[in-house]
Amino acid sequence: MGERDIIVTIPKSRVKHVEEEERQVAEGLARGETWRYYWEMGRFPTDVDNLGKCYFVWDKAIRAWHKILEADEGFDWEGNGGKLWLDPIIHEIEPVPMKGFQGFRYVKLGQVFKDVTPTDKREEASE
Repeated sequence: MGERDIIVTIPKSRVKHVEEEERQVAEGLARGETWRYYWEMGRFPTDVDNLGKCYFVWDKAIRAWHKILEADEGFDWEGNGGKLWLDPIIHEIEPVPMKGFQGFRYVKLGQVFKDVTPTDKREEASE
């Protein structure tokens, strides 16, 4: 079936925290450290072995994505939810208007967003 991408929302109350994490990760990567992000989810996507990218909505638009490296399902006592482990390189895109929402949504096949990540960061990600 190929890779499937998803979209999640960063709640308004968490945006500052996420921005601070991104700053810390960027500084760590610049020092040669190894970092990974994770995103916890209460409801988990199906077919987790074929997830490609996780896009993020904040401030009323889809603004960036991370490559999904792996998925750990079932983090509560009933086996629900899980964590998506994400590559630390953030790929900024031209904002695409979208209201925030709870949970996740699949990105429709063929939907493409214009990457505006500076060239040097894209080259780092491909190494």
